[in-house]
Amino acid sequence: MRSKVFAPATVANVGCGFDMYGFALHNPGDTVDLSLNERHQGLDVIHIENNPGLLLDQSNIVSAVGNRLLMQTRETMGIDAILTKGMQIGTGMGSSAASSAATGLAVNNLLKHPYARDSPQVVDAVIHGEAVAINDPQGHPDNVLPSLLGGFIFIYDEENSIKRFTLDDSILFTLCSPDIVVRTEIARNALNELPYDINKLVQLSRQSIFSYLSTGKFQVSEDSVRIVTNGSARQRKVRHYLQGSKDVIDGVCQNDPITLGRGLSGDPIITPCRSKYIKGYSNAKQASLNAGAYGVSIAGSGPTVVSVSNSPETAHKIGTAKQKAFADAGVQSKVHISPVNNEGARKEKLNTFVENTDDIHDFLFQSNAAFHKNRPSVALSYLQSALDHGASYSAISVTLQNAIKNKSLPFDFSIPESATEFLRYDSSKISK
Repeated sequence: MRSKVFAPATVANVGCGFDMYGFALHNPGDTVDLSLNERHQGLDVIHIENNPGLLLDQSNIVSAVGNRLLMQTRETMGIDAILTKGMQIGTGMGSSAASSAATGLAVNNLLKHPYARDSPQVVDAVIHGEAVAINDPQGHPDNVLPSLLGGFIFIYDEENSIKRFTLDDSILFTLCSPDIVVRTEIARNALNELPYDINKLVQLSRQSIFSYLSTGKFQVSEDSVRIVTNGSARQRKVRHYLQGSKDVIDGVCQNDPITLGRGLSGDPIITPCRSKYIKGYSNAKQASLNAGAYGVSIAGSGPTVVSVSNSPETAHKIGTAKQKAFADAGVQSKVHISPVNNEGARKEKLNTFVENTDDIHDFLFQSNAAFHKNRPSVALSYLQSALDHGASYSAISVTLQNAIKNKSLPFDFSIPESATEFLRYDSSKISK
């Protein structure tokens, strides 16, 4: 039995919505492909395609999410996982969140009694993956929940309670990812240097927007602003930030890209602090506005720069303008254009196993199935085919080590030292 799920990239923070707003894109994204393996318990990652340097051990967030969800059930099973990365780490587009969301839904689909995708069990598991990824017990719900659930998400309390909204496809977001890596922990630590209590700012923003959505009245007391910071100039920035939070949610609820754009550009606190890590950001932002964007900000912790418009022509024009601005700063970049993905993570069609398949995933899964059926020579042949079609030898080695551990290969089987040696190995000679 197999389960294959794609989960999309996301944009978190959305201007004046730090740690409370996020939405899903259509592309790029990550795919997790799972297969049951009764030779072991729990989830093991056996291969990562387009691997940006992630480990295959239990520190991998795919393992973290899968095993977290399995712990919450009474079902025991062994799962082999293949992760296909569709984006690089450190882009600000929720790379780890996409892996977490895809894993959570894929494992859930294998359960005899699956949960709803928005159940506490699945939500806890995917947020746990984010916590492991950034070494922070809070995780990143403003990235992973949009990836899992789709739409625009407003997180309004510390228990990750949410309100979910959908947006029209006519509202388009142009994302330009410069070839710069901004680590989330660095971007978050930079906020500690600001003369604001960021946690109090997030709490005040959440409370203000939740009250506004509930009552229709937007009110912020002077006392609550003073808790965030002191000094009249800084307090004016807090009020400006909160107005921006309102603009974002108004734009979402009204499907109004102009109001949404105003909130996207209106952050006077978080974005200026983080933009200093993005070479060429100021010029890229101005180029976007000149090209017709209604608003510009940073996706997540950066360095991706996101803009909003309402026509394909303008969206492509904005992308070209941003790329040129970054190129003028000596930085290469990639552009993605997408409306909000209101679906979120989705099941993918499975390839049918055939003997001569060119699908590297199928070779690896066929290998594990053959080991399970006590056919080691067949399993080794599949592994050789996987290697021949582009699998990394580190993935092959891990599979061989697991086979020895699970007694699918003789304990004295000597793992070849190189891919070349393994390809030359006569698999027909192996027997248990």
